[in-house]
Amino acid sequence: MYENKTVLSEIICNDSLIDNKTAIPNFTSYNDDNHTFQTDTIANHHNNNITSVTNSLSVHNLIFVTVNLFLVPLIIGGNALVLLSIASFPRLRTVSNIFVSSLAVADLLVGLLVIPFYTVYYLSVPGVTENKYACLFKYAFIIESCGSSIFNLSAIAFERYVAVSFPLKYSAIMTRRKAKLIVTVLWTYVTVLSLAPIAGINTWRANAACDFYLVLPMGYTVLGSFVTVSVGMVTTSVFYALIYWEIRKMRRFTENQSRLDKSHNRDVRSAFVMAVVSLTFLMFWLPYIVIGPLKYIPTLDREFIERLKNYTLCLAISNSMVNPFIYGCLRKDFLSAYRTFLCNPCSFRRREKNFNLALSHSCD
Repeated sequence: MYENKTVLSEIICNDSLIDNKTAIPNFTSYNDDNHTFQTDTIANHHNNNITSVTNSLSVHNLIFVTVNLFLVPLIIGGNALVLLSIASFPRLRTVSNIFVSSLAVADLLVGLLVIPFYTVYYLSVPGVTENKYACLFKYAFIIESCGSSIFNLSAIAFERYVAVSFPLKYSAIMTRRKAKLIVTVLWTYVTVLSLAPIAGINTWRANAACDFYLVLPMGYTVLGSFVTVSVGMVTTSVFYALIYWEIRKMRRFTENQSRLDKSHNRDVRSAFVMAVVSLTFLMFWLPYIVIGPLKYIPTLDREFIERLKNYTLCLAISNSMVNPFIYGCLRKDFLSAYRTFLCNPCSFRRREKNFNLALSHSCD
């Protein structure tokens, strides 16, 4: 009897033997003085624990978490550098860069709020993922950042259209006060839109999954989100099409390069850069915009669509780190600001002097 106890205890304590399904059935129970020991129960409990851990943190979730943690420093660092550069150098405090600053703030929110909330849900942190308002704020933040980015891009496209099409009237049409008013209005609209679910426009239920398409009404997700995105991108595309048409028309009649032409060329160059920013945004976000609504089609594999949606969302979120690199590669003023700011982080006067010197050399 003692030998049987020893053998049984070795099997119970050895995890590798418990995981081996062929070893368990031979010892379904053991009777000793009316005491029954159920080895199947222990084995099942052990396997259930492993299964629950695997399900709560799948390979795909680990990929999402890894990508998000990689993006956070790039998003925060890059957009903070854009904002610090504009704030530090008066020559960058233009009307156009008011919208660039607003766009950088929207991207900064992704690194500070959106990614941390999504990471918490990918890790299935207890006590948070089941909370109603944590779930609603998760989507409020991404609607805020995405919506403000789209409307900032539309505002930039409009501002560039005015600069290229009406160069002599630009300073009267697009003043700093008007630019700040536009930024205030668009942020107010997007904030109201993003907080609407928290105010009551939601279909959240206890013990239900925190899913964008489950906790928010279809009318809100389709009209409030995807239609807003579509209208914003169409508006932006129309303005850049008009800019392109205006540039072609002007070049037919422009032969001599004057001082006005040089200023106009800078406006055209800036319009080209911001068109690249808008096109990049569309390329990164379009897959998610297309894949997301497929969850409303019941005949499709929901698990596959959910996984695909999360991957396209990672791609969309990564767009927030791209703009600072575009500015550095395509705009000499920002490249000079980056260099002087990073090389002289302590002395403001030296930074300003080096920036003016570097910018004058880059314009030669």
